[in-house]
Amino acid sequence: MKSNRKPIGQAGIDDLDFLDKGGEIFFLIGDKDEKGREYSREIVQLLLHHAFKKLKLNSLFAAVTAENIPSLNVLEKAGFKKIGIRREYNFIGGKYFEEVF
Repeated sequence: MKSNRKPIGQAGIDDLDFLDKGGEIFFLIGDKDEKGREYSREIVQLLLHHAFKKLKLNSLFAAVTAENIPSLNVLEKAGFKKIGIRREYNFIGGKYFEEVF
């Protein structure tokens, strides 16, 4: 990835549980000019590598609003499977959204 040292979003691994060897990944491209450039795909691959190779985790999950089709596609291409939906969980802009696990 070419670096211009300008932050475009955030990503990481949350809710680490080293006993059960699990965690949750998250990623957000907040800079509108940088969306759609495949950064999310690369970020998810880096997070997976770090989680499984460096942290020696066994399981990861992610949660995404159902309307966020680009992020759902990135996760599915990385091997994540939909395991459930939490109905009307995220309240954003005066409206409830479903969350996909």
